[in-house]
Amino acid sequence: MGKGICTRTSSPSQQPQHNLISGDGDLIGTNEDLIRIILIRIPYKPITTFKTVSKLWLYVISDPDFALRWNTKHAGSTSAVLIHRTFSYKFISIDGQRNDWFGPKFSFDSIPLFDYSPSGIEVLQSCNGLLLLNWKVKPGLRLYEDRFGLYDPRTNGLKLIPKFPRKYSDLIIHTKLAFDPSKSPHYKLVSVVVFKEIFIYSSETDSWKILPDPYPSFAIFIPYQKLLLEAGVYLNGAIHWPSERASDSCYFDIDKERWIRMPMPPFQGGQEKRTIRYFGESGGHLHLIDYKDDFTLQFDVFEMAKDHSKWFVKYNVDLTALVQDSIKRFTFISLVFENGRGVEGEDESPLLVIYVPGDKMVISYKLKNGESKKLCPLSLDSSEIDDLKTKNWSKVHQITF
Repeated sequence: MGKGICTRTSSPSQQPQHNLISGDGDLIGTNEDLIRIILIRIPYKPITTFKTVSKLWLYVISDPDFALRWNTKHAGSTSAVLIHRTFSYKFISIDGQRNDWFGPKFSFDSIPLFDYSPSGIEVLQSCNGLLLLNWKVKPGLRLYEDRFGLYDPRTNGLKLIPKFPRKYSDLIIHTKLAFDPSKSPHYKLVSVVVFKEIFIYSSETDSWKILPDPYPSFAIFIPYQKLLLEAGVYLNGAIHWPSERASDSCYFDIDKERWIRMPMPPFQGGQEKRTIRYFGESGGHLHLIDYKDDFTLQFDVFEMAKDHSKWFVKYNVDLTALVQDSIKRFTFISLVFENGRGVEGEDESPLLVIYVPGDKMVISYKLKNGESKKLCPLSLDSSEIDDLKTKNWSKVHQITF
């Protein structure tokens, strides 16, 4: 299963013949080159319905090369965020217009094979339009085992991941999804288990494998306990992990299958521990927000250099005008790019999505000009607010369409 357009499972035995001298309507309907030019500009939801127009249109839309081009053009724009509440998920549209459209669909009720899950379903991660799901089962007298699935919320499509190797099935610490539809329709899962073995699942082979040499240098240059393994983020062919207490952290190169050191931003205000409010991919870049005081209205957004050599301050944020009464405070939800992949220029639209408990309102705030907009009302209890503060990476997931 891939994002957006599915790849073709079989190709026509003979390339369709085109009539290029018929009327304008027939010309558009049968000219493959022209169809490709038109369809590459069509958003996701309409283009899936166009598969039924004709065999030629189905052939073009299902073509792997076309799928990669389409996904490259349309990837990177965040349409919504998904907040994991205590017993449910809240879908918040960035444009404030589709909260009701998505909500009824995101119940998991129509996903098969989950009736036997005793602990419910958890969204572990979102990655370029796909959601990594996790649930636990108890086969016989054994301990609970993890099961994984890849879910496309736009189509309600699900790919069940083969069972983890039985010997390690109850020892998984964290699992992360690596998927970039602009490069390949295939994806991988990277699982870290107790004793620091690394397992990789590949959708291309539909199987798991264990790395023969599980990061021996990893324990040397970064103490294992100082990594936030649950906060791993996929970007540019690697999964990145932050550290709250160390000056360095690391990322895992998917293709090279090896760990590489990367720096962390300096500690703020003489502290010996970071209070990481956000660590994630936004607009094709890796960002981090770190501030200790819950009452602060001024903070910096750090961005990682593309060569992983350093962090630098990308944005200086001042929410004083937005949250004038500091008693109300705010809770950070996410940093998203409304349009495109964060390329500097007019199309770059970085937004902060925040929650103001006093107003029970979710608000978007444009970093470029300070414009704000109310997205939707939301009432969170104190434990849910604390989760957003301390476990943002596991409680908030960006949704792309």
